[in-house]
Amino acid sequence: MSRGKVFGCLADGVKVHSMTLAKRGGLSVEVMTYGATLRSLKAPSAEGLVETIVGFERLSDYEADKTYQACIVGRTVNRLRQASFRCDDAVWQVTRNEGPNHLHGGAKGLSRRVWRADARPSDEAPLVLRYVSPAGEEGYPGVLAVEVTLSLPEAMMLQIDYKAEVDAPCPVDLTHHLYFNLDQTPGGDLLDHSLGIRGDEILQVDEACLATGLRLPVTDTLFDLHQPQPLSAILSRKHPQLTQIGLNQSWVLGADTGLDTAPAATLYAPRSGLEMALYTDQPCLQAYAGLSRAVAAWGAVALEPQGFIDAVSQPAFPSPWLKPGQVYRRTSRYRFQNLGEV
Repeated sequence: MSRGKVFGCLADGVKVHSMTLAKRGGLSVEVMTYGATLRSLKAPSAEGLVETIVGFERLSDYEADKTYQACIVGRTVNRLRQASFRCDDAVWQVTRNEGPNHLHGGAKGLSRRVWRADARPSDEAPLVLRYVSPAGEEGYPGVLAVEVTLSLPEAMMLQIDYKAEVDAPCPVDLTHHLYFNLDQTPGGDLLDHSLGIRGDEILQVDEACLATGLRLPVTDTLFDLHQPQPLSAILSRKHPQLTQIGLNQSWVLGADTGLDTAPAATLYAPRSGLEMALYTDQPCLQAYAGLSRAVAAWGAVALEPQGFIDAVSQPAFPSPWLKPGQVYRRTSRYRFQNLGEV
């Protein structure tokens, strides 16, 4: 039984371990206890194993990072307006870490915590990581107990299961902030990658990327990605919702998407021949293709299955509240295939 190997020590001396999850002839994944972060996600191609996500070589770089490279984010993903929300008669003020607003769970959130890994008999066994967030951490109410399970149900499919429970009502929305590049040519970009998203609407956001409460149809706009389009074509078009940093938008996923039905998104790299299909039971998908500190401009695209942005402040959106006695469960699957072999 193993809990992995020591990857390094944080500035405060706390040890961080890394574990491998792999299947013969399939995916090879490396995961750190720091932030439940994926350091590597390699898929076999005609040219051998290809790294499909971006990140850093050194633990100190992850510790200093502000772009949420491949880590879990929460207690709530995305932004909360004025870093506050109301529960019954009380107003909860959470950490302001993006101007007056709250982003991805706060200054440390779940991303900059050291998680505990369960012992495993082999690298093929599912990898379970746990963290207990105490009451008041980042300003959130109650204790949150989180469990993340990474597994390879198929040789070419990574599954991430999220489970959470609380002892007081609390908004909960969890995901991994994975930055994908399926063809990491040195000095290259992913503008030739084709992105498809099965969503009929996007969430309208203001200049702070906060939801206004409105949904906009994608018909006849650059956001209509039912037929996959190269990122170069998407980013060359104009739309008021295309921000100054590039693509940073949340799609409301179609009713035909799900874990065992249609994928929420696909990403294809013509040079490597790899395609990744993302399946999820989350209602929305955030796509961010902007500047990443780990790579050159347009070097990666983040695809983040999640709930509705700032749903605590938008009564028309589905509720993000988790109550004592309830169990939060969400799942995302990342299926890879080499289209050069089809």
